[in-house]
Amino acid sequence: CGTPPADASIAELRRWTAVPRWPSIAFSALFIVSCFGLGCRVYGTDAGWAMATAAALSNILIFLGRQARYYSATLALDAACGLAIWNACRRGRVRDHALVGLALGLLFHTHALAAVVLVPLYVVALFLAPGQPRRLAKGALGGAVAALLVLPWAWWSGFLGQAAYIPPARGMLDLEALLRSLPTTDPLVLLTSTAGLAWMVVARVLGDRVSERWRGPFVDAMPAFAFAVGWLAFSYAGFVALIPAASYFVLRLKLAVAVPGLLLTALVVTAAARAVSRGRWPALAPAGMLGLLLLGGQVRPAAVWPEARSDKYNVVRIVRSWRLGPGARVYASPNSHLVLTYYTGVPVQSVSAVRRAWLEGFDRDLVIVDDISYDWLAPEDVVRMGERFGRTLTLAQANERSEELRWLVPALDLDGTVADLRPRPRPLDDFDRALVYALRAKTGEEMSKVVRGTPLARVATPSNWREFWQFFFYWFAQPETRLGEHLNARTRLRLSRAHVLPGGEVVYDCRPRREPPLVP
Repeated sequence: CGTPPADASIAELRRWTAVPRWPSIAFSALFIVSCFGLGCRVYGTDAGWAMATAAALSNILIFLGRQARYYSATLALDAACGLAIWNACRRGRVRDHALVGLALGLLFHTHALAAVVLVPLYVVALFLAPGQPRRLAKGALGGAVAALLVLPWAWWSGFLGQAAYIPPARGMLDLEALLRSLPTTDPLVLLTSTAGLAWMVVARVLGDRVSERWRGPFVDAMPAFAFAVGWLAFSYAGFVALIPAASYFVLRLKLAVAVPGLLLTALVVTAAARAVSRGRWPALAPAGMLGLLLLGGQVRPAAVWPEARSDKYNVVRIVRSWRLGPGARVYASPNSHLVLTYYTGVPVQSVSAVRRAWLEGFDRDLVIVDDISYDWLAPEDVVRMGERFGRTLTLAQANERSEELRWLVPALDLDGTVADLRPRPRPLDDFDRALVYALRAKTGEEMSKVVRGTPLARVATPSNWREFWQFFFYWFAQPETRLGEHLNARTRLRLSRAHVLPGGEVVYDCRPRREPPLVP
């Protein structure tokens, strides 16, 4: 997509943010359409509308779909794969099985694990499909199409050999980690799905002793329920068994089980709606799904998604203003270097991947940009803390103190550890120290949530985002020999002029001659 114009304003840079999100919008639209088709084919039009309602309005699905990364494509192709497998096993046409192979191949190149866990679902559903002739030949066709799309690339890229060197998560998990990593599904949604499955089993066991009105919508849909539960079980088990340790996070587990979980919930809501209305009000199913989302607090206005607290646009503007010498190098924290490269047009690299000896011996202009380390303390929290110290603050005054903390706490961390610190932190009183402690404690709690239920929790307890990314990068490369005093950039940072930006980012000026200043 190119690079923003050299004279781009902050407002123009904000508009430029939308460019890499265009594919996410397209895949999110495809996800809604695929969910509608999946619900229609599995249980009817009312179930399709129920799934589409949740796909379009659920805040977790919106959160996954709006990001400029593979999440939205995974959701869309996962739903499309489920639809293709259902059609192949229920309708049984040759082209249906070919479409399964095509969908699996596309999903593999988006999220390999999601495609792998759908293979056993396809095999089991195919063998349990009633009255389908030549099922082995049709299944082989689907497998051949998928293999044609996957195996040549896997061989050419060395994927098959490299996968063996990626540490899996399963060897680092215990029962506590498994329990903590269970997706944090809304209790109301979890209760609804569980109650629906339980009632289906009870109605099947009791048979004619239960009124057809309350039994039929659940018992008649047993194949659909079995498909959703099997898909959900394969997705969860496959994630736990196959995901690399570095990717084992609850949000990604939610991504893996999102579509089958949504299908199961839609089936329960639709069956209940049919039982209540005797099948006369098809609109009751999507209305029931909407009501479930509202009661669970999963439908929120767009305003609840605040902008990131990191003032990335200001950082971009500063980096774009530099005029460095020949052969200069600019480095940044892992992950943030890609964002800076996109917005600035400057080839920013991850500092974590550079040898310490090279950094210490480099004699040209060198700059290191560190991302934010701490979260944000809400003004309301500042007001409450002020009351405990006998200080009455307006919300505007509390917001000023909260904004100051964004740079003040990183500056306190750096005071005395770099050659020149700008700006220097002011003297603190008891209230200031309490605010600093509160922000550090809040960030530490957030770090605990991030690593809780992951293999990382057993080996690291980061107190802020800087420590998290440093350990995460060196996790499987003897981190004890690369962190703290052994950090690759430690010497250059100590001798640098550190500019702490208002948003909490830090620019380390490691140039031999530090004029003109990199930050006004």
